[in-house]
Amino acid sequence: GAVFNRLIQHPRARKMAVIMGMVALVIVMIGLFYMRPASATGRLLIWKITLLELVRELPIWGGGLDYFRQFYADAQANYFAAGKGSSVEMLNVAYTPYAFNEYLKILVEQGIIGVVLFLLIIGMALRSAALAIWSKADESQPLLIASTAALLGILVFAFFSYPLNDPLMLFQLFALLAITIASASSPVVAKNTGSKVVFPLRVLASTALAVFLVLQAYPWEKTYEAWRNRYLHQPIEVEQLTYMEQLLPKLSQEGWFLADLAELYHKNNQTAHALTLLHTAAERTADPNIYLKIGKYAQSLKQYETAAEAYQRVVHMLPYKFHPRQMLMHTYSSAGEQREAHRVAQSILNLPVKVPSLAVDRIKADAQELVGG
Repeated sequence: GAVFNRLIQHPRARKMAVIMGMVALVIVMIGLFYMRPASATGRLLIWKITLLELVRELPIWGGGLDYFRQFYADAQANYFAAGKGSSVEMLNVAYTPYAFNEYLKILVEQGIIGVVLFLLIIGMALRSAALAIWSKADESQPLLIASTAALLGILVFAFFSYPLNDPLMLFQLFALLAITIASASSPVVAKNTGSKVVFPLRVLASTALAVFLVLQAYPWEKTYEAWRNRYLHQPIEVEQLTYMEQLLPKLSQEGWFLADLAELYHKNNQTAHALTLLHTAAERTADPNIYLKIGKYAQSLKQYETAAEAYQRVVHMLPYKFHPRQMLMHTYSSAGEQREAHRVAQSILNLPVKVPSLAVDRIKADAQELVGG
């Protein structure tokens, strides 16, 4: 208690605490890298592609909410299509909707202005907390220290993962910010007579804003819930199609929804319409699974050029995957382009195996048979 208070108010002790904290953080980061080098290399690659491809496109204002999740795979495909990726990067790449760094994600979606504002808010809260901890010792100090420590935990975690994608964690972040700032504030302010009017008005305005946002979000949440539970509501595919078409006006910008709807059209023998819808879905959301469906449906309609373009896109998104290369090989073979088919078959035979499996052995055998030996 009293000893701790005197200690943290000593300038040299404060500097030592900051230095020790930074050294501990660096040690933890190095330790995590050597404990899971493949995971660390994969995350470094995600950050590299994000900075080179996504941030460069819209650096000031960003691409908007959910931009990373929708278009990172396209950026990854462009990176490898341009020949920038190394062999090590090819083996550690994967499709991900997460940046594994919340600050980088904010930079992509809200631009430099957004990330600077976010960091200013965080910095002001931490500065106020540090000054309050070092300068005062009252009944609010334990709460202030606890809230600041919890806030720092989330902020450090946000460097290496995606905690703010969880609504509960996002709420905790803002709650901890509020508690930290409130605990760091001087109790003298509360005695100001003006605050007796201003404070209730702030609470009322904040509550009204929160209620308004909840009311705006509720219909969308119900629509997404209806989409997620479509198989429970309509187990028969023909009825599912009618059910999903009713949701289309509200979910027309959601790529995965359009892909689900396209699959139902395909199952109901409307493959041409499904293919058109899948192209729209790919514009909304760059997902390798959407491009795989484009290739499958185009191939069934004998649109081999479209199918080859889609499979090639997946090969660039996920260069270590064997299945997209196999599909590309068979597409060229069906189109009569034997030279291209042999080229892809040879790339399959030369591709290193990341995880040995019976499926990979079969794909390699298939490629070997095509090249003739």
